[in-house]
Amino acid sequence: MLTEALAWLFTPASGLARRHGYLGESIAISARQRRCREAWAPHLGASRQALLDAAQTAPGRRIALVLGSGPLLEVPLEALARRFREV
Repeated sequence: MLTEALAWLFTPASGLARRHGYLGESIAISARQRRCREAWAPHLGASRQALLDAAQTAPGRRIALVLGSGPLLEVPLEALARRFREV
């Protein structure tokens, strides 16, 4: 709980993100993933694979845009960075 409170205090975020709870939810998702790492592993693996499969069908290799991922837990960022010029 202390880790989450410190993250909330020191994470750069707009007042809007804080007021609407976006920052708090992002921090909470990361904390749940740490606590439930084993249970979440199959979901995260399947999500990463789905993104890699989608990247295979992309017509170009210039830009990959990922929306709505929060703390990027399910995004294979390194693999996407190798495949696209910008992520």
